[in-house]
Amino acid sequence: MSTETEDYGTEAEAVIAITKEAGAGELREIDVHEYYSVLVPDGYSHEMFDLEHKREHPRQAAGTVALTTVDAFVKYVTRHDDPITTTVWVDIDNLFVVGVIDDHAGDAGKPGWGAHRACLALKPTDEWLHWTKADGTLMTQEAFAEHVEDGQVEVVEPDAATLLDIVTTMQGHINAEWKQAIRLQDGTVQFVYNEEATATAGGRGELDIPQTFKLGIRPFPGEEPYAITARLRYRIKSGNLTIGYKLDRPSDVIRDAVEHMAIRLDEQFHDRTFIGRPR
Repeated sequence: MSTETEDYGTEAEAVIAITKEAGAGELREIDVHEYYSVLVPDGYSHEMFDLEHKREHPRQAAGTVALTTVDAFVKYVTRHDDPITTTVWVDIDNLFVVGVIDDHAGDAGKPGWGAHRACLALKPTDEWLHWTKADGTLMTQEAFAEHVEDGQVEVVEPDAATLLDIVTTMQGHINAEWKQAIRLQDGTVQFVYNEEATATAGGRGELDIPQTFKLGIRPFPGEEPYAITARLRYRIKSGNLTIGYKLDRPSDVIRDAVEHMAIRLDEQFHDRTFIGRPR
């Protein structure tokens, strides 16, 4: 019998001390792969000791990993995937995806710990936030022009250069007195204004702007862009023009994106994807 013991930490030291007090008279090696139960003499309490943290590897994987894209989520879950116990859950309403690596064993009927998980919180892209934060808001001509310029990468129709030319022209007439807006048959709105004579402009003017323009926006990082229509909104009051847009049902775009994501995940993990949240 070895008279030297490995330093197993405070739990092992406690067991050794208790053994000495009980009068065992000799030291014994402790198997870190086992659980230990002991009666403590002082008050005769019953203690349990687990030395898992001293093993080379834990008994089973545990913990929660936070991912930021669908591709990263798929890569991680696939790395640890067990076709018997792994399940994937998509919470459409709360934009949340959970992969439970050690879930219940399905047809085998064996319960799982559910302690090893991969989580993906679906956060909108900066471009999505840029266009949705101003949805339905009327702005000054200058603010509208700057807003379109900052989001020009997502402008699809008319092309970004054409729309920027229009809003830049509008920005050049911020001191004009706006008279009326006329909807034309070609799908544009004609704004009529009066402007005091200057070295470059003067008198009555007209500016045509499309009633709608189309955007291509990625709802979530790593996903394909969605086509979404923005409908022009404006107001002329006391000679002042405020202008903005209204997006065509952006909430439907988000829901559709998550639903298609669930379909892709189900194809990846072979009918082990569920709509909802795990226990």
